[in-house]
Amino acid sequence: MTYHLKTKSHGEITAGFTTPQIGMITLGKYAFTTKYFCEFIQNLADNSDLREGAISAYGLEKLLEETNKDLLDFYAKADEAINTNKPKKSVVIREIGQSQKKLLTSDKYDQSHEATMLIVKISEDARSITIGEYEIAALEFMLMADHVANGGWLGWRSIKPEFAEPTVKKMRESKNPLFAEYQKLFDKKDRLLFSGKRNGNKC
Repeated sequence: MTYHLKTKSHGEITAGFTTPQIGMITLGKYAFTTKYFCEFIQNLADNSDLREGAISAYGLEKLLEETNKDLLDFYAKADEAINTNKPKKSVVIREIGQSQKKLLTSDKYDQSHEATMLIVKISEDARSITIGEYEIAALEFMLMADHVANGGWLGWRSIKPEFAEPTVKKMRESKNPLFAEYQKLFDKKDRLLFSGKRNGNKC
């Protein structure tokens, strides 16, 4: 399911996992590999004084073209396996999942080719970030990044990539003020969960 991201400059845009191919995410008309985007978030988290930078992005058309090729390949292989070897459905699904996990961590989509460099600016008060033409409130952007790092609405399940947990951890612990509102939100949530467990309540 698509993530709807509120921006300050363009209203609501689509973001996150907008195709079944979880190796890629979108931000409006821009597209990034999931791995590359999470590394970008980690870099923001590691550099508390960072206020300006750049990120390379594909156009949305390129993303759809490449991911559709991968999906057709996945399903063709699954169809062939079903028609020839008659394996259990769970085996075919697992094989497709393993193929997607490989794409999550591979460099197949090289961001240096056919990509555009986008200027990234963080506001002086660190309450918003501008990526390309989109200005986004810091909290809205970080919630979307958290959504991506946690595998979208359905989560990673059995194909969790190695970069996922470090991304979330760095977001929760960063000293960059861009993450401050996001951290306060989760600190409050954690306190409520702890309080509920301590009092024997289900949360």
